[in-house]
Amino acid sequence: MKKSMIYKLFTKKNIDILLFLSKTSAHIRDIADLSKISPAKVHGAVQLFKKYNLVKETKKKNMKIIELNQDSLLWKRMKQLLEMGQP
Repeated sequence: MKKSMIYKLFTKKNIDILLFLSKTSAHIRDIADLSKISPAKVHGAVQLFKKYNLVKETKKKNMKIIELNQDSLLWKRMKQLLEMGQP
């Protein structure tokens, strides 16, 4: 895993988005509204997550629904790290 990739994935906003997606799947605008992050930032994060197979995208009518790929080995490792940091 490249060092620059780690820095891109482990930003506060990206972690917030991943934690949000670990609870529910949602449309990009819904993620942005509920996470208080701009839709452009969420879109960029989702593109990065798709590149590393962290999320899946499904179509529901004319909306793209983003959901966390629970089977991703990278997500499982990230989740372990995040859980270590919680009291």
